[in-house]
Amino acid sequence: MSDLRGFTSLAERLSPPEVIAILNRYFEGMIDIIARYRGTVDELQGDGMLTFFGAPLAVPDDPERAVACALEMQLALLAFNAEQRQLHLPELAMGIGINTGEVIVGNIGSLKRSKYGAVGSAINTAYRIESHTVGGQILLSPSTYARVQALVQVRSTMPAQFKGIDHAVTLYEVSGIAGPYQLALPDKPTESLVTLASPLPMACFPVAGKMVSETAMPGTLTRLAGVTNAEATLAGQVAVYTNVKLRLEPPGGPPCTEVYAKVVASESPDAQVSCVRLEFTALPDDAKVLLIKIGQAPSGT
Repeated sequence: MSDLRGFTSLAERLSPPEVIAILNRYFEGMIDIIARYRGTVDELQGDGMLTFFGAPLAVPDDPERAVACALEMQLALLAFNAEQRQLHLPELAMGIGINTGEVIVGNIGSLKRSKYGAVGSAINTAYRIESHTVGGQILLSPSTYARVQALVQVRSTMPAQFKGIDHAVTLYEVSGIAGPYQLALPDKPTESLVTLASPLPMACFPVAGKMVSETAMPGTLTRLAGVTNAEATLAGQVAVYTNVKLRLEPPGGPPCTEVYAKVVASESPDAQVSCVRLEFTALPDDAKVLLIKIGQAPSGT
């Protein structure tokens, strides 16, 4: 399962023709890659794609081809974003989750409308894995990792709690694959968190699915790493891997809305406060300008 990060809010800032043109270019390139790796696109869901390997004929290398396909998709998105910059258009970020399991595959629908698709709990797990990703990540389930571990390079692991499973599941972030594929993602640039001279007030709205909470959680941004990561203190509890919408509220200036992030770490000193690490998934231009400005201001530490 692949999905674009923050594209819904990005689409609201572009004209309909621009949105369709960007999506069509994106899907054209990604579907070509999937076809080369003998994957089947089950369906396009807004800016997401569900793809399966191993049907109608299953072969032993299905899992490794799925991982190699995901890596090439992420590499292709880097080239796509270079074109976006030349066209003065926003860049895209994609997360991919991969799971291996049994599903039912066949022609599904009615005489008037049908498709060759798949159903099964293994697909639901793939959705849940993808929901834990941030832009540029590929996460594997344990069942997939067990089949490809001799070939892949793992950048990190993370525990995840899935509904219906009473224990944590380890997910594997892959950065490359050897063998006949020889694909590797570039190293992620590392930026040090800088303590802000004046914490930036903000409001945090947890996102469940596509629904944004109407209740704001007040808080402040306390540390910043460029326009990619931040640390914040919130008056309330928020779970790791929760997607959130932020409203940045600089004193004396207009608020920056439509800022989206994922909580990638969370600690709770007490029941009333949580300290979280955020990775931004969608930043409008005014928010980028604000974060660059406050990140460059001299800090007190």
